[in-house]
Amino acid sequence: MTSMEEMKRFQQDYLRAEKELRRLDRKMLAVEERYIRENGIVNEDDGTIPHGILNIHDDDAFIEADARCSEIADEIGLSAKLRQAADALNAAGDALIAGTVELLPDRFCKEKENLLAGAKTSAKIREKLISRGMALDTGLEEEMAAAQEAAETIGLEL
Repeated sequence: MTSMEEMKRFQQDYLRAEKELRRLDRKMLAVEERYIRENGIVNEDDGTIPHGILNIHDDDAFIEADARCSEIADEIGLSAKLRQAADALNAAGDALIAGTVELLPDRFCKEKENLLAGAKTSAKIREKLISRGMALDTGLEEEMAAAQEAAETIGLEL
């Protein structure tokens, strides 16, 4: 049976993995923005400078930018780091889901199986179970608030 201490660890692992993926996504966006800036890409239909390659309106320019940014990301090792971070987030999500479902009483054995199977095939079920697991009160929220308060007193940002 999963303890609240284990659930707290699952929550922390998930938050760490999510934070790392966001950090790397920002690095990828910086690569894209640099490419857009260096190549003078402007959306001709409205004159805007795209914020990332997904905002490039011209299909040919998008395809070229996507290919080149992917090459750049590969060259600097960012693509591999992004894949690793995505895998880590999925693994942390799997552990959080398993722990959340494990908390159900044993008499719901069939329901547990269905939830675990559903989490593998349905993004909606997966998201709901992760959300429920993160919503469990394990004391993590109080610890994070205390850490934030301590950081603010010395001028750090968490």
